[in-house]
Amino acid sequence: MSQEKVDRYKKEKANRKQSLAKKKQQKLLKTIGGIAASVALIIAIVFSAKLLRGDFEGETEKETSSYSEEYLSQIRELFNTENSTTGGETETTTAANQ
Repeated sequence: MSQEKVDRYKKEKANRKQSLAKKKQQKLLKTIGGIAASVALIIAIVFSAKLLRGDFEGETEKETSSYSEEYLSQIRELFNTENSTTGGETETTTAANQ
């Protein structure tokens, strides 16, 4: 029995450097894998939050309209004529409302 123990010890001692290097490599791979998984989780959380907040929606084009100067001047004239025909009625109604 003791001879078997001695033989086993000699085998372990002969392969000790290789087994320690293998364990060290496995530990390093587990650490790198854990860090990569953590980074992926953080990125997923940030991406989800930005999606919920609406940061990735494309910018909508604002509807703009361009009018000719002639059309705008007609509107101004129409507005001015309406104000001049009503006279002071708007002022009296606002004063009565206060």
